[in-house]
Amino acid sequence: MDNVIGTGDKSREVGGRIHDDASKNPDNESFEETIKRYQGLFHYSYAEARDLAMRHRAHLTRQRISDAHWQNVKAEKEPEGYDKETYEYASQAGLIYHQGDHDDGARGSG
Repeated sequence: MDNVIGTGDKSREVGGRIHDDASKNPDNESFEETIKRYQGLFHYSYAEARDLAMRHRAHLTRQRISDAHWQNVKAEKEPEGYDKETYEYASQAGLIYHQGDHDDGARGSG
């Protein structure tokens, strides 16, 4: 079914594109798996997890976590349930503080 233009429901349109893009790329988990990951890590409802994941992915100018940074924290964060996307989301939402990203660990040293 095609998206209806002029309905004002951009989140459905964006979500459809994100879901389609994720399902076409064999390296990406399905968007449903992403939603489950957001629900498990952040205790969001299905609708909240879906909407926040779509917004995070659609925010093209967001600050990205570098591959080097992800490699430094991956061994610790993957067992907790994070992937790079959810770690990036949590970092930007203030749910994770990672020493050295903003102040080189100087917080509270005064």
